Amino acid sequence: MSYNRPVVLSVQDRLLADRLERLYLAYGPETVASDPIMFLGRYAEPEDLETVGWITSAFSYGRVETIQSNVERILLALGPRPASAIDRIGDFAAFARDALAGFRHRFHSASDAAILLFVIARARGESGSLREFFESKLRPEDRDAGALLSRVVAKILRLDFRPVTGRRELPQSAPARFFFPDPAVGSACKRWNLYLRWMVRRDRLDFGLWPSIETRRLVIPTDTHIHLVARRLRLTRRKAADWRTAREITDRLARFDPEDPVRYDYALCRIGILGVCQSDLGRSRCGECVAAQACPAGRRRALAREERFGSEGTQILRGACPEREESGQADESRSFAALRMTGLERTARDDKGGRGAQDGRTAKMALPIHPITRLPDRPTDHPVPR
Repeated sequence: MSYNRPVVLSVQDRLLADRLERLYLAYGPETVASDPIMFLGRYAEPEDLETVGWITSAFSYGRVETIQSNVERILLALGPRPASAIDRIGDFAAFARDALAGFRHRFHSASDAAILLFVIARARGESGSLREFFESKLRPEDRDAGALLSRVVAKILRLDFRPVTGRRELPQSAPARFFFPDPAVGSACKRWNLYLRWMVRRDRLDFGLWPSIETRRLVIPTDTHIHLVARRLRLTRRKAADWRTAREITDRLARFDPEDPVRYDYALCRIGILGVCQSDLGRSRCGECVAAQACPAGRRRALAREERFGSEGTQILRGACPEREESGQADESRSFAALRMTGLERTARDDKGGRGAQDGRTAKMALPIHPITRLPDRPTDHPVPR
């Protein structure tokens, strides 16, 4: 799409743009306990941030608790300066046997983790830094980061893996290949795109270490949460969470911010991870969702509640208090109090043992923060709180 041509938004799109902005502002660093980005805030040196970012994003699949536990295990083995620690590993197979003995992240073993560390060490050794390794693969004619990632993957798969596996090439059936998906074959590349978001964007969440890659080239990291929320908000109708879908969602978001469409990713993912928006619409907590008024499913639920509770109850559910709406401070979190159930009580009832909020602290993070104020950029010497 053209980034210079003015975009004319419909009334519905203007409403969605407003709600996306509210979402972006509602979920900041105080919610990082629900996201793998929490690990990066521990480090001050760019080389360590780059290294930890790659490791963390590579294992960012599955349950949040499992991701955090297993990434923690690897980072403890590497110590306080993970980049230089990887450079000093002489025998990656021995490192897997000793430092990572018993490691398992779903279908990945300690040996697979060692292969990832080996690739990071080779990328640093050949290019001088991970920033240079990735930025050098970008071409001016690239529409987005997809071609860059394909070149990165091709470079990785040409490495000689004998020092870590005993075989020159990484077999097609090797579980470690899952760390290196290629958008050219259709993969959504959620973990690659997540890593690029952390490294390229800059705000109170993302680190902005790789300025040579423009934010408009990024593609939204599309997992089950983003795919669900995007379909609910009509950002896509595609049923497969693949590269075409990720590209389509990104193009749709670019209508609202053509220079940085991926900035909405973290907030959109929060309402999925925290159980606000669930695949079972009946369990979704639409009254807590800042985007509910722009969501067709949310509006349908509001109309259904109007029939049951009357128009006053629906107004509260929608956060449609005219005086506060004009000031931009509509309090969407009031809804469940009006319906005799707080958001925390609803979370405890609906998400007990589920993938959403796991305890009171996590449930509390699902509630929007008001009044809305714009988040400042990340100071260069103040990383995300641990």
